[in-house]
Amino acid sequence: MRNPLILLILAVFVADAQAPPEAIGIPRIGSIEFYGLRQVTPQLARQALSLSEGSRLPSSKGDAEDRLADIKQVAAARIEAVCCENGAIILYVGIEERGQPRYDVRPAPGGAAELPVAVRTAYEAFQNVLHKAELRGPVGEDLTAGHPLSRDPAVRSFQGSFPALVAENLQDLRDVLRDSGDEYQRAVAADLLPYAVNKNEIVDNLREALTDNDPLVRSNAVHGLTALALLERSDAGSRVRVSPTWFIDMLQSVTWTDRTKAAWALEMLTDDRDIFTLSRLRGPALEALLEMAVWKNKAHAQSAFVLLGRAAGLDESAIQTAWTRGDRQTVLAAAAKLVAR
Repeated sequence: MRNPLILLILAVFVADAQAPPEAIGIPRIGSIEFYGLRQVTPQLARQALSLSEGSRLPSSKGDAEDRLADIKQVAAARIEAVCCENGAIILYVGIEERGQPRYDVRPAPGGAAELPVAVRTAYEAFQNVLHKAELRGPVGEDLTAGHPLSRDPAVRSFQGSFPALVAENLQDLRDVLRDSGDEYQRAVAADLLPYAVNKNEIVDNLREALTDNDPLVRSNAVHGLTALALLERSDAGSRVRVSPTWFIDMLQSVTWTDRTKAAWALEMLTDDRDIFTLSRLRGPALEALLEMAVWKNKAHAQSAFVLLGRAAGLDESAIQTAWTRGDRQTVLAAAAKLVAR
């Protein structure tokens, strides 16, 4: 469930605004990346944000978002602090402008559903195993079985117990994902449900979770649905049906994790140059990918860059060569021509 790309600096955003920055260890901003800007200029957004490269992170995330939302054309704003670029924080600033495509999420549920003790115990033990594996180095995974299977033997062995665990607690997991007021428990349920034996039965549960109020729940749902989509393509008998348009819609989210996770999923699902998916990367989706593909951090920009190259009809070797050489403009220019069509 841990996302290796992002570190939300929660302690910073709730720190005492009166304390000296050095006293509470507030990191500096190395770069600021905007997305969602159509009518609002970067200059106006920066002025409202009152931050620049070299500044320390704001003591209040909410106050910074409120200043952006005070801009007339802005319906909502989200900022996310991500670690790290050359030891400094990357501040991603999402803007949702009035009248532009948006990605809606549901209000947080307030139900009392809870995970069974056996599920919580097993999942916490799994997280410990996963953490130890990550300390040893990169932990790859295989999604072709319809659920994640790590390339690390210890992690993969633990994941092998999940189908039985999910089968024994399937209804509880569904209830928690839909109704629990505890976002952590909903995230666990979204992470485990893809291990269901009859995977076609849990697609709707994970699709609904794509609009959960919590970003981590949504991220886990994207991860699981991507695995299910890959299974659908390799095994027609699975009766699994996952539409790539669910992920394309997420490219309009004001939340950075939604956009990056959706781009990752779409990169996975267009590896075979799926015509249906690529044909839908037009209009607002293409504009979202164009602004993501120029982000300074390569790890955060790469999926969008690859998708743009594929949408433009460039062969894979040309895309990878341009990326390796640092020649983003060639691919961006080819993709930008699609906007005018």
